[in-house]
Amino acid sequence: MASILTLRIIYEPMRQQTLILLLIIGNTNKITGSFFVETEIKLSKRISMRTGGRFEYHTLLKQKIVSPRFCIAYKVSPNSQFSGCYGQFSEQPQDENLVYNHLLHTENAEHYIVNYQYTGDKRIFRIEAYYKNYDHLVKYDSLYSVYPESY
Repeated sequence: MASILTLRIIYEPMRQQTLILLLIIGNTNKITGSFFVETEIKLSKRISMRTGGRFEYHTLLKQKIVSPRFCIAYKVSPNSQFSGCYGQFSEQPQDENLVYNHLLHTENAEHYIVNYQYTGDKRIFRIEAYYKNYDHLVKYDSLYSVYPESY
């Protein structure tokens, strides 16, 4: 049986910055607890920054994970902006993989994103490029071919 308690706090003083706190506590065997915090700060009329992070503790793997996130946006005009983001993400391997190897680490990814967005005429145009770097992914070795034409 799994039970999860979620608490979300949003604080917006004079709309200059936003602070979001998210706390999740559960008694599953995957995650004992996680904590997420994010804030948005207007550095000037054209530049804003969003930064935050997530903390998790995985009881089964006995691992503590800290995952930072960061974005910065530059408003080119009233209808368009450029932005760039970076973030680290993690995920515990699936239960069916941990049955065979309980020494697996969390699967990790780093994300890099740049985009341009234009809003007008009740439509949004966005062009985006991203790069993801993966680490500790579960890989499969099989005696069987993964190509359907081999059968």
